[in-house]
Amino acid sequence: MAKASAIRVLGVDPGTIRLGYGLIEVLGSAVKVVASGVVAAPATWETARRLARIAGELGRLIEEAAPSCLALEASFFGKDPHALIRLGEARGMVLALAGARGLAVHDYPPATVKKSVTGNGGASKEQVARVLAALLPELGRAADHDGRLDRTDAIAVAWCHIQKLRLADRIAAVARARR
Repeated sequence: MAKASAIRVLGVDPGTIRLGYGLIEVLGSAVKVVASGVVAAPATWETARRLARIAGELGRLIEEAAPSCLALEASFFGKDPHALIRLGEARGMVLALAGARGLAVHDYPPATVKKSVTGNGGASKEQVARVLAALLPELGRAADHDGRLDRTDAIAVAWCHIQKLRLADRIAAVARARR
């Protein structure tokens, strides 16, 4: 990671009704949450209309926040194949927005995200939220608890990417030291 300029990672927890986002900025060893929240559309709307609304809001956020890259939770297969299809639709919308803006996208499976935050790939969403609140105190002061887990899931994805960048930096430093 470059030490002279800030890196902004936009984490996204995709959904067709609720999409969580978390923008984390890293400057040296300092990490702070710049913005986080949930973009929602009424469940009664048709999927295309919901995705259009969510895409519009997320597109505005990307333009205003100017992230360096986007970290996205990878698809996983649960018990409901219909939910997997909906998740794929939401991910496709996010990928299209990122691609149109030239943003690199980094995919992380849910277990990898959970492990990067808690040390346990099987942690619950609530455990991830509690650890993030301890790591990033401004989360504990957030007044908006509506959609908190969607929001903290997105922040966790961004955190996971930051940890990957830091590990890459350490590996590069070791390689340079061995020369």
